[in-house]
Amino acid sequence: MPALLCFTSERTVLKPLRGHCNSPIAEYARAFEAGRLALRTMVFTPDGANRTDRQPHQRPAHPQALGEAAAEALIRGGAHALIDAIAH
Repeated sequence: MPALLCFTSERTVLKPLRGHCNSPIAEYARAFEAGRLALRTMVFTPDGANRTDRQPHQRPAHPQALGEAAAEALIRGGAHALIDAIAH
């Protein structure tokens, strides 16, 4: 069950970002015994010079909400500009 929670939160991030095969998007979710789910996400330029990242935490019963919140935060931080600047 923890793997499914992590997978769901990570994959939920991708659609709102409108990433493509060349998009440098990184995600890592972890489930904790205390009933928490952490998701670290990053969008960066290919050279790593510019990036936006977020690390929200939430109860694991809502992995999709966690992924959506992370995507919204990345978008507010300029993720679309970073992704759109990369050729595909």
